[in-house]
Order: sequence, then structure tokens, then C-alpha cells
Amino acid sequence: MGDFITLQGIVFTYDKSISPALDHITLAFQKGERVAVVGANGSGKSTLIKLINGLLVPQDGKVTVAGYDTSVRSHLQPIRRIVSMVFQNPDNQMVAGTVEEEVAFGLQNYGVPTEEMRRRVQVALEYVGLWSERMRPPDQLSGGQKQRVAIAAALAFSPECLIFDEATSMLDAPGRHSVMKLLDRLKGEGKTIISVTHDMEEAAQADRILLVDHGQIICDEGPAAFFSRDLSHYRLKRPLAAEISAHLRASFPWFPHPIMKVEGLLAEWDTWRQAESDDATE
Repeated sequence: MGDFITLQGIVFTYDKSISPALDHITLAFQKGERVAVVGANGSGKSTLIKLINGLLVPQDGKVTVAGYDTSVRSHLQPIRRIVSMVFQNPDNQMVAGTVEEEVAFGLQNYGVPTEEMRRRVQVALEYVGLWSERMRPPDQLSGGQKQRVAIAAALAFSPECLIFDEATSMLDAPGRHSVMKLLDRLKGEGKTIISVTHDMEEAAQADRILLVDHGQIICDEGPAAFFSRDLSHYRLKRPLAAEISAHLRASFPWFPHPIMKVEGLLAEWDTWRQAESDDATE
């Protein structure tokens, strides 16, 4: 099976900029994988994902999505059916008077027939748990609900890939949790998820983590290898569970490291305590 999305020798420089935002980047993404893109502000993360969607075109190199070249204008419509984007601030994406109309807006622009559009809107809103809110104005929703509406609008196109650009950064804890559950579900259903994030707890749930710095891919590896690195130079912190498991390993060499979720950390600790208790009663 070939690569789903490819970037080959990509160079992109913004007007009046001295140095490239991305400098000779070569990457590939497979169907059904979840990838986190991390790095400091200005490192090139957002440029990377806009190149995938065709919002930007590289000055050098080539980006393909399911065989479509993003630099070919006639390819942009199929590319944007395959790849949908959800941005950081849902308020900047809301243009319609009701939730239902908001999810339908993009489909109308693409000329989807009315009955098919209604079906897709209902399926998408039911998927994110907001069908009952379909007649409400978006500005009356919570931040988490608004972001779920934005996800529903993306899902209405039945994309194979969803790109999230800091989609949980402006949400409170419950809103972030609800969006993260949706990402888990989408990944489980075979969607490709590419997520730009500053949240290391979120990054830890990915199959791969890409670290971008000064327009370069510094590393591309799984969470266990990534969070075993010294990340202080890039001003990144390990997830809390990984940090605690590292400290525990310093005292107890047998303790697994790194553990990415607090639930996993507690489970390991409970297993150890139970084993200790069993030994004491023998």
C-alpha cells in the first residue's frame, strides 16, 4: 500500500521573510494513523498542515494527497473533500444563523443536492452529539460545543483525513475532554488524524510525534521514544504521567517508563502494591 499523503523536498518561504518557514521537508502519512505535530510558535507547524490541504503551495517540492498534486488547481476540490481542517478558534469559522445551517454551509458551496445535504448534516451532528441543538444559534453554545460543530462541518464531507490546528487549545477541561474522545473515536474508525498541538497529553495519544523547529523536522517517532528525550531545548514538557513514571523509575528500576496516561500509571502502581501484598502474606 502506497503513502496516503506525501511531502517531497518541500520548501516554503513567506513574502519578505529571510529564512524559509519549511526547508526541504520530506514526509509521508499513512491512512488510519494519528500524528501529532509539536514545536514552538513560528516553528513551521501551521505552514506544514496548510500545505497538506492546498491552502499554501510550496515554492519547491511537491505535495500529494491520495495521488492529487496540491499545486494543480483542478485537484483542490477533490483534495478538500479528502482532507478537512478544524482550526483553533471555532468563532472564526461560524458564519450561519443556526448549528444546522453552519454544518450545511460548506456542502451548499460544493453543490451537494438538498436531500443528500440534509442527510449528511444529520449524520454529522448526531456523530458529535449535537443533533438536539441543531436549531440553536452557534453563539449560544459553549466553547466545546462550538468546536464539535466545527468538527461536524468537517465530517459532513466524509473526509478520509482530518487536520486539527490547535483545536483544543482554547477549550476548558470538559470541552477538551469531549473533543479528545471524538478524536479517539475517529482514529478507531480508520480516519487519518493530523493534530498540531501544544498539549503534550494530547500528543502522547498519537501513533507518531513530529517535532518541528526552525522549519526542520527534528524527529519523527512514537510517543515512548519521543518522551524519553530531553525536550527542554525545545521548551516542551513531558506529560504528567511520563514525568512521574520517570521519577519512579529512578528509585524503582523495574518501573515501566514512560507511561503516557495517568490511568496507566495508577494501574502499574496498583499491580506493584498487590504483588507486594501477596509476597508479604506468603
